[in-house]
Amino acid sequence: MNAVRSQRDALSAKDTLDLVRRVLNGEVVREASEKVEREHDANSPEARRQAKARAIAEQKQREKERREAAEAAKWRTWTDSTGKKIEAKYSGVISGTVRLVKEDGSAIKIPLEELSEGDQDWIKSRKR
Repeated sequence: MNAVRSQRDALSAKDTLDLVRRVLNGEVVREASEKVEREHDANSPEARRQAKARAIAEQKQREKERREAAEAAKWRTWTDSTGKKIEAKYSGVISGTVRLVKEDGSAIKIPLEELSEGDQDWIKSRKR
């Protein structure tokens, strides 16, 4: 028990001497001054404005990436019942006719039953 106490006292004495050395060298005052300056800078109106602008820019970037991912997810390879494939975006289905839009912007209308079973299932899952 005495060994533990003397080890603790030795550490305390060492820590105390280190603190005294740092005070004499001006390190403690300099560190405290830098801390106050950092806190002041972080709370300044300009820093708050910049932080808000960064947050808005990050939010806009995330929203842009979400929109791009959603748009990319709309494009797929469609297959008709004969095996013919086409790269197009799903635009909707009305009265059993599917409207697809090709990359060049032209629209294709095809009866739902003429699409592959997988594509029919995909469209039906979208309707829910």
